[in-house]
Amino acid sequence: DRQLRGRAGRQGDVGSSVFFLSLEDKLMRLFASERIASVMDKLGFKEGEMLESKMISNSVERAQKKVEENNFGMRKHLLEYDDVMNQQRTIIYEKRRHALMGERIGMDISNMIWDRCVEFIENLEYDACKERFMEIFAMECPFTHQQHHDARRGTTKIEDLEEEAFQKAMETFHRRINAIAATANPVIQKLAEDPRYDKISIPISDGKFIYNMNFALKEAASTGCKNIIKEFEKMTLLRNIDDAWKENLRLLDELKHSVRNVSYEQKDPLVVYKIESVKLFDQMVNTINDQVVATLMRARIPVQQEGGQA
Repeated sequence: DRQLRGRAGRQGDVGSSVFFLSLEDKLMRLFASERIASVMDKLGFKEGEMLESKMISNSVERAQKKVEENNFGMRKHLLEYDDVMNQQRTIIYEKRRHALMGERIGMDISNMIWDRCVEFIENLEYDACKERFMEIFAMECPFTHQQHHDARRGTTKIEDLEEEAFQKAMETFHRRINAIAATANPVIQKLAEDPRYDKISIPISDGKFIYNMNFALKEAASTGCKNIIKEFEKMTLLRNIDDAWKENLRLLDELKHSVRNVSYEQKDPLVVYKIESVKLFDQMVNTINDQVVATLMRARIPVQQEGGQA
């Protein structure tokens, strides 16, 4: 009401205002409009004639207050759902900002590799662990069945096994990622001497897709192609974070609609939503880590071999 009055008095003249409420209005239907209509008919009121009564006005105000309180409760409830998403958004945007700035990409990738090693060793049996090491790290499992068995049983420290696996995974990662610079650098240095070229497009493949990345020729030559590696790492992080976050938003939206039914089981939908959203977030982080590490571990520059094969 105050908003409507304010819009009507924007010219500076407060003036006076009158609100007309039809008996067919939703608010009046909730407030026994049929009884009022029958009273008006008995008193001889005609259609369209205005009815003024202090009692009716007070009753309408009380009904409107209840409706507004109910709407406020609904908005507050929706805000609690949004708070869950905002907490996840803060974490994801921080990860994305780190990737964009590029200052701690190396640390983030190391953390992802460490996270995968710990996840596989602590939660999987040896055969499944071997498969995941090959699937994600593209390398043989760096420990034996007996070592894994002893670590899981507590005979040896599982932290030592995790650290050993992490160090070998990092050695493999650095060897493969540095091979990109070693492959590209001779060509870059040669082209940099030619004044006709100032940019270069370098294809980098992970075995599934080929990413054509453009670089300034002089910068690539001056850094020994280290900027190529950094840009590829940044692109890989951003692409997988964005894809996983969009999918997570879709799943959260579906979850918000599905948890409404748990009220029939005498459960609080908001509590269930918070619990399940944490599971979805953990699943999203694991997906990001898997995809980023798998891509970087398989990254290479396709080289044409004799016989026309790359």
